[in-house]
Amino acid sequence: MAMKKAFKKAIKIIAIIVGGIFIIVAVFIAVVVYNLHQKVATKTSVNLYPEIIEQLQQSSTLYSFFPVKIALDADRNVFYYVPKFFQRGDTICLRQKLSQEKFHQIVKQLEASGRIEISDFGDMTKPNCYPKYGTSSEQDVTTLPEGFRIFLFESDLEEIKKKWNHHFLGFTAVSSEKCEVIYYAHQF
Repeated sequence: MAMKKAFKKAIKIIAIIVGGIFIIVAVFIAVVVYNLHQKVATKTSVNLYPEIIEQLQQSSTLYSFFPVKIALDADRNVFYYVPKFFQRGDTICLRQKLSQEKFHQIVKQLEASGRIEISDFGDMTKPNCYPKYGTSSEQDVTTLPEGFRIFLFESDLEEIKKKWNHHFLGFTAVSSEKCEVIYYAHQF
């Protein structure tokens, strides 16, 4: 009888230990999954832009054409960033509606920069680079509307067509009609 009680007590202790280990492992996995999700999730808060662009510009000169800070005189800003993860490349986009004065300064700089200007992407798949104001997901991003002038940065469309799965597409697009500037980069 005493042996039976001791055996039951030992089983209870083992069950408590195994249950505790299970809970610890489950909590650990949940924390890892949560942190991974936070790291690879699309970022849309304009407040995150300065930190993200600083990190990208420190890691590569390919992002040097993006403004370090969002212009204070921007009437509206929308931003999204999709971090690189396994086979998915980095994508970052900033859309700004600016005052006429600030807009014209940027256009003059682009025209003087020597960057290649294109009117459209030809037969290449058009990038989703036009986020709606107030966006909170990638579903709220469409292709660039007509009427934008596109200034490429360190990008060759013919090369991208040849190496569609390992490329960099960077550009600044401007619309005089809307006083908007779009900064976009996708590194795959």
